[in-house]
Amino acid sequence: MHAYLIIGNNSDQLRLEAEKISEKIGSELIPFPLKKIEDARQLLRFTKLTIPRKTAIYIEAIDEANTETANSFLKNLEEPQKNLVYILSAKSENKVLATILSRCQLIRLKPYAEKVELDEAVNFIDSDKPKKFKLLENLKRKDEAILFCLGLEKGIHKMLISSDSDLLFLSQALKASEELYLTLLKNGNVSLQLTKFVVNFPEKGAWVDI
Repeated sequence: MHAYLIIGNNSDQLRLEAEKISEKIGSELIPFPLKKIEDARQLLRFTKLTIPRKTAIYIEAIDEANTETANSFLKNLEEPQKNLVYILSAKSENKVLATILSRCQLIRLKPYAEKVELDEAVNFIDSDKPKKFKLLENLKRKDEAILFCLGLEKGIHKMLISSDSDLLFLSQALKASEELYLTLLKNGNVSLQLTKFVVNFPEKGAWVDI
């Protein structure tokens, strides 16, 4: 298969799934915008070059491309190059051209509820360390840990906006989450980094220098 279409409602989740597919097939992932006809033409020019190693072109929100752009991109799928793979994402398959759908392996992600971000952030932050470890014990893969981290960051952001107390604590919690995210991106050991994260996570009422 040289083309994949990921369906889901969360851009972070879609991008992480694209990275996972690219890693699994041993390719280099290159994000490529496809919003207007000139983007499609530029991509076509690029794919006419000889590509020496396996490369995955990631096109986000293919369902937002207009008909002219999508039809122009279709030429890339009809004439696949040996070392080139396409990973597309969309929030809904209903707006994707049928001719593109028919040439892709479809991957549907579990719906992601934005409200869960805040609920999970509150639950994690209010838990003691043993419960924090319990909440994270099932996160074994890097993509799962990163998705949790991104959700936690968004939840803390919402708490900072809506809360008039514990601002120092929430700022420290946000900093810890951002550091975990950057570490995970560097392919740090997932279990080890999550353990360090929980051990060093700030506690409410404790003064920690920023």
